[in-house]
Order: sequence, then structure tokens, then C-alpha cells
Amino acid sequence: MRDLDVHTEALREHLKSTDANAAREMGGFDMALRRDRTAAHEALRDMFASRRYAALMASLAELLEGAPTPAALRRWRSFTVRAGAARYLKQARKRVVKRGRKLAHDASADELHEVRIRAKKLRYGLEFFAEPYPELQAAATATKALQDVLGEHQDARNARRRVLAYNRALRKRHGSDVAPSEALGAWSSAQHRRAKQARVAFDAEWQRFLAASDLAVLSKKT
Repeated sequence: MRDLDVHTEALREHLKSTDANAAREMGGFDMALRRDRTAAHEALRDMFASRRYAALMASLAELLEGAPTPAALRRWRSFTVRAGAARYLKQARKRVVKRGRKLAHDASADELHEVRIRAKKLRYGLEFFAEPYPELQAAATATKALQDVLGEHQDARNARRRVLAYNRALRKRHGSDVAPSEALGAWSSAQHRRAKQARVAFDAEWQRFLAASDLAVLSKKT
């Protein structure tokens, strides 16, 4: 749903700057995106209305309302917020660094996406603990910048894949001799360039992330 929202919005902005002929050429693709979005919305709505989701929310509410057991209190009584932040954030950062340092210059989109997912989890943790420890905000900002550039790469790749899938569907429906849309080809090429630019930008953001997110501040005793 999120991918379709991003792609649909980007396409609409693009169509504002094209001429009438190009907009007409891409009308079918725009409609296909709208149909896919409607189907995704219905699937999402059905999921939130399902018994499985209701059971999940009920079990979560029960967990949050229940008091810690005496055994849990004894075990974790001396476990401070700072100790928790240090343990969980350092583990999350280690996962990002371990995966990110394995990336080659020709890393696949899936490999970059895996780093993005790990960066997102680290960012959420940093933002959560930045309330008691504002000194973590710089690390959270750098992690978000890393996540954003990887998100730009993923969004561009997804957009291009949708164009290619749409063209394959057209050829299957109308025959292999169907003339390709120049406007759609230009949009696909633009997404390819956008992905390449994001990949280049990743290298600089990666170095900034490493410098800003060492989390040494959590080792200080206060």
C-alpha cells in the first residue's frame, strides 16, 4: 500500500510537467496503478477486520495491562533505562553495520533493502530513547538520512519494476508487436537514473552514519 501511494504520487507530480500527448500515453498506466491501489486497500481493510488481528490486539492489551511477575521484578529490578538503551541500540546498530559493510559497489536492490530495514529498526529505537537521552538525536538523524537514501533507491526500483510489469502485461494482452510508449519509457528511464543517484549518495550517507552513531554516549555513567 505504501509503495503504491509513493509511486502514484510521484507519477502525478511527473504528469503535471509533461505535455498533453505524454499524459494521454500514460493514462493507462495511471489507471492500472489506481486499480492496484484499490485492491491493496481492500486487502489491508480485510486484514484489520480479521479475527486474527482482533486476537493480536486483545493479547497485546492483556500483556500491557498485566503487572510484572515477582520473578521478573527480581530479575530486572537493577536494569536501568540507560542499560537497556545501550544493550538494544548497540545490538541494532551492529546488525546495520554488519550488513552494510558487506555491500559491494554492485550490491543488489534486495541487499540494499535489507540494510534499509535494519536501519529503520535502529532509527525507531534511537528516536524512542532520544527522549530521556537527547544526545542520541544526532545518531537518530544520521540513521534517518541513511534510511531515506536507501528508501529513495528502493522506491525508484519498485517504480521501474511496475513499468516493466505493465509493459509485459500489454504485450501479453495485445501481442508482441504493440508499440512501446515513449512517455512510459522516459518515466522508466528516469526511475533508473534516480536509483543510480541514490546508490551513489548512499556511500556518503554511510560514512556519516558510522561517524554519528557510535553510541559512545551510552557508556558514560550518569
